[in-house]
Amino acid sequence: MCYPYNFYTRMADPSLPDEGRLEISVFDETEGKPIENAEIKVMKHGDHLHILDNEVTGQSGESGIINLAAPDISLSMNAENEEERPYSEYDIIVSSPGRRDVLIEGVQILPHATARQNVFMHSTDTRYISRNYYHSRQYTLGAFSSKSI
Repeated sequence: MCYPYNFYTRMADPSLPDEGRLEISVFDETEGKPIENAEIKVMKHGDHLHILDNEVTGQSGESGIINLAAPDISLSMNAENEEERPYSEYDIIVSSPGRRDVLIEGVQILPHATARQNVFMHSTDTRYISRNYYHSRQYTLGAFSSKSI
């Protein structure tokens, strides 16, 4: 269940005074087609026990807009800030029947901005040396790369 204002995220980290947004698009790696009904779980980076948000992709393979806590916007505007990160980090797990689950770590959320994350899922028929997840590196602003673990 997703609310326009993500109350649960605010409760999870009240030290973060602002918020940013995340939109996720899920595709089949082989055919490039959108994946409908893929389940997306969003968690604070490194804390996979507490799910902050659950989403399900629509026919276009896209999630809804997910509102997430982020640091104060002033950290992004201060060029001399070298001590605090101007973004917050989240991890996402995407699952869909017949495909390997994908874990993306360190998705960066800036205040007052929408991060877009593309996820490419592999069929369970594809041979990968993997334990539980197909692990993807996260790049919100550049090229997308992935690797098996």
